[in-house]
Amino acid sequence: MEHLLANPRYMNDFSKALAAEVRILLQEVGKLRDEKRALQYEVSELLAAKARYGGDGEYHPEW
Repeated sequence: MEHLLANPRYMNDFSKALAAEVRILLQEVGKLRDEKRALQYEVSELLAAKARYGGDGEYHPEW
């Protein structure tokens, strides 16, 4: 293992591969963050609509 770490080409190839994987993971995390934000917005809209109708099932526009 020591001889692999001393090889600059191996380290360069490893660094490039690792950087590519990190870039892919960061893109996936960004997509998940955006999806989470969209779902939170949808949930808040549904809760607001539910609150407007109240417990009696009637629409209360003044809310």
